[in-house]
Amino acid sequence: TLALARTAPGFVLELEAALDAFVASGKRRDSLQPMPRPQRELTHELAKVYGLATASYDNEPRRHVDLFRTDNSTWPGFRLSDAIKARPAPFRHPHARAHIPHV
Repeated sequence: TLALARTAPGFVLELEAALDAFVASGKRRDSLQPMPRPQRELTHELAKVYGLATASYDNEPRRHVDLFRTDNSTWPGFRLSDAIKARPAPFRHPHARAHIPHV
């Protein structure tokens, strides 16, 4: 999900805005615009973080995701758009010795 999100940061921002608006609206159900399969997959995953249920409907190229409010629907504590901006720290084995340059 993170790798896919890094390839489309603009879509992630638009999707977060749509999910935020849905949570704030009080609606029980809403339909998003048709989108390609990779974006639908990301939508389903991110909607889980918001506590939303989802389902895809219709045939390509009109296939779209519907959002459904649940008892757990809320805003996430951390945004995917923030995660894709963060650079992962280089891996360092916990038992690796620190490099000490010779003088």
